[in-house]
Amino acid sequence: MTFETLELVLGLTDSRRILIIEDNLSFALRLRGFLIKKDHIVHTYTGVERQGNRLLGIEPLWPEDPDEINLGDYQVCFLDHYFAGRDFNGSTFLGVLANYPIKVCGMSSVDSANESMRRCGALTSLRKDKLDQLLTL
Repeated sequence: MTFETLELVLGLTDSRRILIIEDNLSFALRLRGFLIKKDHIVHTYTGVERQGNRLLGIEPLWPEDPDEINLGDYQVCFLDHYFAGRDFNGSTFLGVLANYPIKVCGMSSVDSANESMRRCGALTSLRKDKLDQLLTL
């Protein structure tokens, strides 16, 4: 798969608001920077937790001060399977995302985790090493 193909699948040919949930900060920042250069608005968190009816994104640089996530703000999500927080993994968080018109690309280093996210509703998924290669082409 090329990044151009991924852009078509996720509807990234126009500027979008993108949510990245990824606990590997260096990879998250690389993906974020790449998407920003393509004129997308990107919010990045290392994880997600539930607080009552609210979803809090765990901020990578200030984990003690989480931000409330309004999923209605996003059209696309790059979702890791294993991330910070005790309430979700990628597969279970897809159950929350199912209530919104968000196109999801699952991204894990583990093939079975990617398969699980596709079964749970991710439009597509890629191993992180493959996605990382696409960012450098």
